[in-house]
Amino acid sequence: MPDEKPKLRFFYFDAKGTGEPLRLLMHHAQLPFEDVRLDRDLFTKKKSGAFSHLEVPSLVVDGTNVLISATAIARYIGRTSGLYPDDPLQGAAVDALIEQAEDMAMGLTVLEEKADRGFDCLGEPENEESAHAVIIKTINDYILPRHLANFESRIAKARGEWIAHTAEPTIADFIIVSRLEWVTTLKGINKNVLKKYPCIDAYIKRFYQIPSVIAYYAQPGRRK
Repeated sequence: MPDEKPKLRFFYFDAKGTGEPLRLLMHHAQLPFEDVRLDRDLFTKKKSGAFSHLEVPSLVVDGTNVLISATAIARYIGRTSGLYPDDPLQGAAVDALIEQAEDMAMGLTVLEEKADRGFDCLGEPENEESAHAVIIKTINDYILPRHLANFESRIAKARGEWIAHTAEPTIADFIIVSRLEWVTTLKGINKNVLKKYPCIDAYIKRFYQIPSVIAYYAQPGRRK
C-alpha cells in the first residue's frame, strides 16, 4: 500500500444510487476525496461540454487517471486501503458476492432505466396487462425470494461478522448493503421485504453501526 494517498475526485449525482457505497468506502478507508455532485437533468441533457465524455460514477485519480464502473472503483479503493483481500481465493469470494448482488438487481435495473436500455416497449407498471407489470410480479414472486434466501443463508453461515467470512468489512459489504436497500425503494417492490429475512435485517443494522458509517451520516446534509 503506497504511503502517499492518491488525490481523488468522485463524480456522481446528488443521490445515493451506485455512488453512495463508494463514498462510504472512501470515508471508511480514510481516503480524502472531492465529492462532485452532478445535476441529473443537466448531465442527462449533456448541456455542458464538461460532461460530454463523463460516465457516472467516475473516479479521477491524481488528476489524470479516470476510473468508471462502480465495481471497478470499489476494487481500486479496496486494494488501495486494504479492504479487498490480498489472498486470491478470498478476493474471488468477494467478487462472487458482489456479482450475486448485481445479478439480483439486473432485472430491476432494466425496468428502472427502460428508456436508456431500449426497453420502453415494456410499458408501465400501472397497466396490469403490460410486460412491466408481469415482470415485476415474477421478480416479487420468484427472483427476489431466491436471491434473498441465498444472502440470508450466506450471512447466517458467515464465519465472522461480515458476509465474506471476515472480521472487518470488505468492499462486498458496502456494495451488498446498498443493493439490498435499493431494491426496497423501487416501485412495485414490497418496502418491508427484507424484514422477512432476520439475518439480512440484522446484517444491515450492523453495517450502520460501523463507526465510519455513523460518522459519515453525522455530517451536515447527509441522509441514510
